[in-house]
Amino acid sequence: MKKEFEILEDVVLYLESLGYAKESLKYEVPIDSHRRVDLVVTSGDSNLVAVEVKSDSSLFSNTNDIGFSPIARQLQKSAQQLGADYYIISNGVKHLWLKTNEIGRPSEIEQIHRNDFGKKKLSNKQYLQILLDHVSSFLQNFPITGDLSFDLSLVIYRKTLLDLGVDFILSLDSNFVQNKSSEDLVQNVLERWKGVNFIDDKEFVLKYIDDFLIKNKYDWHVPRWLSNFMVSLYPEGKPKIELLDIFSKYGTLISSAHNNNWINVESFYLNKNNEYWIKSQQSLSSEKPSNTVFTPDLLTDTFFGIVNNKFDCVLVAPPFGFKVMPKFGLNKIDSIVLMVSKGLDRCKTNGYVIAIVPDGFLLSSSFKKFRNKLLIKHTVKGIINLTPDTFKPYSAVSTSILIIHKNNQSDDETFFASFDSVPKTNDVTDHIILKKWKLFLNKNRIENELSGFTSDNLNIENFHFSNYWYRDFQYLNESLNSKFQAIPLKELVSVIKRGNTYKRDKKEDIPYLAPAAIRSMKILEEGFSYTSGEKIPNNPIKSEIDDIIINIIGTQKGSAAIVTDKFKGLGLNQHLVLLRPNLNLIKPYYLTIALNSDYVQKQFEDSSTGSVIPSLNLKSFESIYIPVPPFVIQEKICGNYNKKINLITEQEIALNKEKQDLNKMFSDLGKEGDLL
Repeated sequence: MKKEFEILEDVVLYLESLGYAKESLKYEVPIDSHRRVDLVVTSGDSNLVAVEVKSDSSLFSNTNDIGFSPIARQLQKSAQQLGADYYIISNGVKHLWLKTNEIGRPSEIEQIHRNDFGKKKLSNKQYLQILLDHVSSFLQNFPITGDLSFDLSLVIYRKTLLDLGVDFILSLDSNFVQNKSSEDLVQNVLERWKGVNFIDDKEFVLKYIDDFLIKNKYDWHVPRWLSNFMVSLYPEGKPKIELLDIFSKYGTLISSAHNNNWINVESFYLNKNNEYWIKSQQSLSSEKPSNTVFTPDLLTDTFFGIVNNKFDCVLVAPPFGFKVMPKFGLNKIDSIVLMVSKGLDRCKTNGYVIAIVPDGFLLSSSFKKFRNKLLIKHTVKGIINLTPDTFKPYSAVSTSILIIHKNNQSDDETFFASFDSVPKTNDVTDHIILKKWKLFLNKNRIENELSGFTSDNLNIENFHFSNYWYRDFQYLNESLNSKFQAIPLKELVSVIKRGNTYKRDKKEDIPYLAPAAIRSMKILEEGFSYTSGEKIPNNPIKSEIDDIIINIIGTQKGSAAIVTDKFKGLGLNQHLVLLRPNLNLIKPYYLTIALNSDYVQKQFEDSSTGSVIPSLNLKSFESIYIPVPPFVIQEKICGNYNKKINLITEQEIALNKEKQDLNKMFSDLGKEGDLL
């Protein structure tokens, strides 16, 4: 039997045969004061492979069990500490190569030649990812214009055009180029793209663009799953139609239309700031370039370059929350109203306008006049509620999709639906809402669920889906008995009032209620705010026994608590709403329980408004529906609730006592006289 140093010589010869130089080998490398590794293959300051010599041949008889070997596990730990990606167990004849997994058991691999060390076989998508990241990094260090968004889109645009066979010479305007070397920079970047056909990997490149915009926190844009969804809503499927895309920022609506095989697509934008993102996505999605118009007149009452009544379908993703002064007229127009109305103006008769609108557009009284106009002149074909996460991280505003059929058949049913979450994939062709939408269009019966239901009594007061769901189909909720009537909250209370604006003064001693004091089913004294007598507002709203206080803002939005004798006479600030129940219809304690239930909290969530901090307003309380059983059942529900609360309290007390006993036991350990 060979001695260990003789086996080590055989291992060195073996490593040399794989291309590892003698100079790269280090012997007896220490791990700690107790452990050493027989041999380590190095490269500069890095350790590549750890080697352990063993004469025990049983290690090599069945390598399937190597992951359970204590020797292999020990060497794995040593290799991890050395930072070596691989390690070898060798008896001089057989050389077992193992990968240094961060976690889990070691696994056997094929031997690695020095020339192949560090090489990874990449998929086309992995290669493309590295390539795209490399270009991004290159442009960050050697910018063309200094605007990474512009630079990257410029390069993508250039390459996509080349891939499409378009004879295009990149001309860099003097406004964007500081010196002649900029063209050389572009050429250097383009060299990195050789051999990559973006058209074959268009979906991946589109995803890269989307991720890039999100990662770099650029202005909000329509997520690709949503643009795909909106395009799929057009009732005719994949027609040879003309489509108008208004203000979708980075061209996602356009690329989705092309990917869905639509033709004759035109788009209109405010300015050229996003031109290269838009055209990049167009080029990736279509062999036929789209007609794109950049016009500063887009937000006026004249759309320059847009011919009246030209389009079969208009997709609108308008900017929210500001007023526009038209060229002709005295009054400013809300941006949503302007965009939707201009979309209808440019839509053919029997065409469709599909628009993203904030929920305030469907709920607020300020838009009531326009909603009335829609019902009189056209058909609101569908209203689909989106989740508050749709436009994160840019905005938490609640939004919906409004589908308008340009005709005057206003007696048609309206399709309603609500997303329960953001789709995990951009491919939404099989989404349940789309399936139900198509059934509805074909006049087939659909089961009334949040993923799709119909209503034939659309009211100008409220277009939001929750108003119709909770009013007409609340019996479908599993937590409710169908024989219980659901009554609007406004009919169950005699008072709905918002609190007053207080000037807070920590040094003073007059308490008032603020959002920090209101939690589900409880009022917290530690959440009180304080002011002085001089700063109390005129005619303040004050609480009475059995009043219900609701938090209308922040993380505790919708939380409700009942006023007991202890908290009567306190003022409320402007972020709280006071409800005074009608005692002839409902018990205050039952109403408080109902308000904190998932059934009502979902309604609060759906009716929230606000682009920055979603909140509830007094108007939203009118569309909240409460299940109202007979008094006997209300009392029973209250009694059962109290029993469960008392049980939970007892369990918490018992648990705290157990913790105290355990803490005492451990603190007493080691004291003289203790026996365990």
